Formats: sequence, C-alpha cells, structure tokens
Amino acid sequence: MRFLHARIVSAIAVLCLVLAAASLLQAEDYQVFEEETLFNRLHYKEKIRYNGLQYILNNHQKRHYLSLETWDERDEWLRCFWLEMDPTPTTRHNERRKEHIDRVALAVEKYGCSDPPGWDDRGEVLIRFGLPDAMKRVPADVGRYVQRWPGEIWYYWSPPMLATFTDPYLSGKYIRSTEAAGHESWTEDYYEANYFKSSRMILADIEDARRPGATASIHSFLPMHIDPDKTDPRNSLNPDAIDYVYYHGMPVSEIRKSVFKNVTDEYVKSDKALYEFHHQIQSTRFIHYPGFDFGMHAYFDITAFHSGTELLRTEVNFEIPVSEITFDTTGTRLEGEVELRVKVWDLEMNEIAEADELLRISVPNTEDAKVPAYLPGQILLTLEPGYYRFGLETIDKNSGSRGVFRTNRRLTCGDDLCLSDIQFARNISDGDQNTRYRKGNLIVVPYPLHLYKRSFPIAFYFEIYGIDLDKEDFGFYSVEYTVTPTEKKRWGLVLVDQETGISAGFNASGFGSQQPMRLEINTDNLWSGRFVLRVKVTDRRTRKSTEQTASFAILD
Repeated sequence: MRFLHARIVSAIAVLCLVLAAASLLQAEDYQVFEEETLFNRLHYKEKIRYNGLQYILNNHQKRHYLSLETWDERDEWLRCFWLEMDPTPTTRHNERRKEHIDRVALAVEKYGCSDPPGWDDRGEVLIRFGLPDAMKRVPADVGRYVQRWPGEIWYYWSPPMLATFTDPYLSGKYIRSTEAAGHESWTEDYYEANYFKSSRMILADIEDARRPGATASIHSFLPMHIDPDKTDPRNSLNPDAIDYVYYHGMPVSEIRKSVFKNVTDEYVKSDKALYEFHHQIQSTRFIHYPGFDFGMHAYFDITAFHSGTELLRTEVNFEIPVSEITFDTTGTRLEGEVELRVKVWDLEMNEIAEADELLRISVPNTEDAKVPAYLPGQILLTLEPGYYRFGLETIDKNSGSRGVFRTNRRLTCGDDLCLSDIQFARNISDGDQNTRYRKGNLIVVPYPLHLYKRSFPIAFYFEIYGIDLDKEDFGFYSVEYTVTPTEKKRWGLVLVDQETGISAGFNASGFGSQQPMRLEINTDNLWSGRFVLRVKVTDRRTRKSTEQTASFAILD
C-alpha cells in the first residue's frame, strides 16, 4: 500500500509539473506585445526611423525588430526586410524602400507637426497608400442648423478607397474621421448613396459605372471610409474576412448581427473575398510608377543534380507564353526578346549568386506561320547544398512588362544513396548535340508548367546516386513509382482519401554508382486534378531506400 501511495503521489507531482509547464508556455504564447516599452529603449534617431516603419510592419515584425538588443542588429534586420520587400529582386534598385523613404519625407514636409510621430493622420495614410488620385478640401460651415469642421476627402481609384479627415481644433492638425458619415458630416451624401452596401457590392457598382454609356457617377460608389489599421490584411481585426456593413451609430458588437440580418447569404459568401481586396491595396498602391508593369505571366521550376563535385548543378527552367511577348516587325519577320534574371540569397539574405539570359524569338510575319505556344529558357547555377531564397524575373524587352517571382528551396543530396529532383520534360530523346538540355546521352527539354492533358503521356527524368557496386562496378536496384491525387473525395459528409491512381515498379542494373532514369506514365487512368508523383529507389545489395516527390496536374 505504501508503495502504491508513493506511486500515486509521484504521478500527481509529475502531472502538476506538466500542467505548470504548459501554463507557462501558454502564458508565453499569449504574452502581450508591449510596443511602447520596447520603443522607448530605442535611440532618438531610431525612434524617428521607426515612426515611419510602424505602418508597414505587422505585429510580429514589430516585436521582432524592437526586441533586438543593438542598433547593428536592427540595421541588419532592416536590410533583410527591405530585400524581401523589393518588387524587383534581381536589380540593384529597391523601389519599395525608396518609395517609403520618399513618402515619409513628404509626410513631414506637407503634414508635419510637433507631436509624435511627426505628422498628422494625413501623413499616416500617405505613408501607407501614397498620395491620393484626387483630393477635395471641404471648408468649415457654421450655420443655424449645420456645423461642419474643415476637412479633406482623399480618393483612391485603384483599388477604390476613400479617406476622410477633419480639423476639429482648427489647428491645422487633421485627424481621421471617427465616423464614416452622419447628420453633421460633409460625407452625408456619400453615406446616403451607399447605405448598407458592402465594399464588394460597391465594387460591382463601380464596374457598372465604368462601362461605356453608363451615366452613374463613380464618386457616389466609392467604398466606405477606410481605417488603415483594418484595411491592412496583416493586422485585420476581422478574422473571418467578412466585409461587414457599417452605418452611423451602430455599436461594434452589433456588426456581425447586421451582416447576417441584412445581407443575403450570397453576398456574405462573396464578401469572403475581403482579404483579396485588401491584399490588392497592398500590392497595387505601394508601387505605382508608370514604367512598371508587373502583369507578365511565366512558368518556372528549379531542379538540382550532382555536378561531379560537392556542388549541385541547379537548373532554373522557364517557359514564357508567346502570347505574353510583344513583337516588333523587322522586314518580313516578327522579332521578340525576353530577358531572364535569377538572384539567390541564403537564409541571412546574403547574396550567393546571380545570372541572366536573353531569349530571342523570330517568326515569319504571315498569317499561316507556325508559332510555338511557349518560349523555353534555362539558367544554370552551381550551388552548395543548403536552403536558399530565389528571386526570378522575366522582362519583355519591347514592352517593359515583367513577371516577378519568389520561392524558397532546399537543395540537398548526400554521399549515400539519394535521388536528384524529378524533372518533368516536354521531350526526352537520345542525342549527343552540344546543348544546355543535354544530360549524358539524352536531351531533356524541361516542362516547368507540369500541366498535362488526359491521354497524353507524362515524361520525366531523374538521377540516382550512391548505388553500391559489386566487384565489376555494377549496381543493382529497384524502382517503384506511384501517382496519388492530392484532393480528397467527398463521401456524403465525410472527406476520404482517394485511391492511388497509378502504381508500378521494376528491377534494373547498370555500370557505375550514378544512374540516369527516363520514364513515361500513361495518363488514361487518371482524371482532372492535381497529383503527387512519388519515386522510390531501393539498392538491392544494401537494401537501403530513398525517395523523391513532385507534383503535376491533369486536365480533361
């Protein structure tokens, strides 16, 4: 009994320690972010810098930045931050950083005041969204029935937003209006026109007003007064991303009730796109130089192979739709040029490598000319195994249109049995031509789109490394591959995993510890959707196994 009692006491003690540790962890997870306390530790010059930065950092970034101990650490943090925010990562110019610095200087110049942060609320909106596309000053009006403070209305057209400011103390220091509209507000006309309309509904009205022959005024359809703290998707106070409808006098606690009471279910569903709308604000308002067009579409993938040394041959493969290229007429031909750029950083955002390539395409200027649908390209890099950040750009030299892409990749392959990345190919053929697509005695033309029509075979290539050899330097191995859908199938109210679409395997042998493999998969038994290809290789001498995965999609 004493032994049992001791065991029970020990168990209770352990349980108490576990619960205490869990409560400490929970308290740590939900510790309040004391921005003001951390801010007061900064040097005076750093405080001035942070006053402008606070509008473009989320709470996590603010806490990370302010928690750093030294000025040098915070400078290094900002260097990495601006590199990640650079809209043209492969160039030496950081347009977003320059735009931010210019906006802060303009806020001080035009809307400066002696109180922190050094500008009024107009300066804050300017730093967040830039100068408005149109501005209207509203003079003060004191009458028997109407009393209006002086104010300003700022209009933004793309995406459509409205910001309102008033000067209640006649001091020249404007503040954001705390109410979007009211009986004594100079936005009353706007308020009446958009009573109980969400921004999704108003955006639809704007599209109608912009159509040829429309008589409605776009001014009357602008979305409701913006609050930058709520339009920033990273600090959203609306976790369900529902675009609520607000009218004068409604308490905040009643907002959710009004949505379901006054807006139909269809509008509620459509208003789930609020995050996209606010994300559009971030992406379109910050950089609006006339010379920048980020609308170019392109496809890419990154694959790594052994290079014969400790480094990896890293291929960045591109395909640019020919429809995205602007052609110039030169005699009887159409000429187009696309520049490819790649820049690579490590986790600390130190530059590791960069490269560029110029692609040219020339086709006859005739109606019956055969023009390829895609223009392929490839940039080769030699990198050590590790984790990298990639910045990629495609630039149409004739129009200036560009596509900007970012991705992170871990490049690994050890000395033991391992596989290269799986490279989907548009075509694999025997050949000894001196081309960048040559791998041994094969010509492998990459297919970075990874999108196939049903009944068309899927060709892919990979390499096996580290196969154990016998006395005659022969290796023996087996290859298995499966194709599995990524989406689950609905069975009534339950989502269940779908069955494997394809499964096959075979034994093989070859001379040397490195073996290239080319395979084709028939897609007749697949269906429209996304799939994962999993390849597993087993060394039949050592019984060691390794595998690699890649994804693709099927269209009917």
